[in-house]
Amino acid sequence: MKLTNMLLTTALTLSSTAVVWAGQTHEHAHQPSATQTQQLIQTQGVVESVDLANKKVTIHHDPITSLNWPAMTMRFTAEDVALIQNLKPNDNIRFTFEQKGPLSMLQRVDIVQ
Repeated sequence: MKLTNMLLTTALTLSSTAVVWAGQTHEHAHQPSATQTQQLIQTQGVVESVDLANKKVTIHHDPITSLNWPAMTMRFTAEDVALIQNLKPNDNIRFTFEQKGPLSMLQRVDIVQ
């Protein structure tokens, strides 16, 4: 009986430790490190519309191979409206953006002549 209790206690202790350890490993695996940097992506496209009130511009951009994205039309956000205030539909642009969660944040926009 003592041997059975001792084995049961050992088994429970080991399984509890394994669960705690597995939980800690899982949590740390999804936390970004302090040294990770955001990737700046540069591409080109054509302005479809500009929404200055919401600091948004809709752009049909070329494929972005680094993100495995095909050519598509999507909205980009500018932190500073000055970045997009001179844009108008049909402008050919070269731009740099950073993906921040669900937002594609413009960092630089140049009109191409």
